[in-house]
Amino acid sequence: MKIKYLFAALSGPLFALGFAPFSLWPLSILSICILMYLLEGLGKKESFITSFIYGFGYWLCGISWVYVSIHYHGNIHIINSLFLTILLVLCLSIYVSLHALVYSFFRTHKVIDALLVFPSSWLGLEIIRESAFTGFPWLIAGTALGGSFLDGWIPIIGATGTTIFLLMLSGCLYLLFLKWKEGTS
Repeated sequence: MKIKYLFAALSGPLFALGFAPFSLWPLSILSICILMYLLEGLGKKESFITSFIYGFGYWLCGISWVYVSIHYHGNIHIINSLFLTILLVLCLSIYVSLHALVYSFFRTHKVIDALLVFPSSWLGLEIIRESAFTGFPWLIAGTALGGSFLDGWIPIIGATGTTIFLLMLSGCLYLLFLKWKEGTS
């Protein structure tokens, strides 16, 4: 199980690399695909823990600029700045964990899970996070596609639509990986 935690810790930051200034959006798709694979066959508690570790890396890398703002621009001591940033990262990581918990409750069949259950539970928790943090628009999955060949769709289907698209694309990649793995066994 500890190897899953290591992969979760490493794949979380991959997701954040899909956003500016890196704009490596295929890494966001790969990261979510890895998360789906890591959650495969886990119980509710293990799903929660694995996703929390994933979310910690995801948010730590994705909002590291908050530390810079607090410390350098807010003139707050380094220890206090680190504490506040880590506290925010821990709070936001719970949302990723709650997604995995909801996902584990509604899993039925691999195809349905990858293409419907995972994306809809992720989007639902993303909308709740936005509302709870009064419009906290950071790291909305669909906005990672802003610099891609798909960014023309963002004005048409919005960040919500591109989030669903990105998650379904990750689900397709996950299903292809499972099919390939099954074929090589």
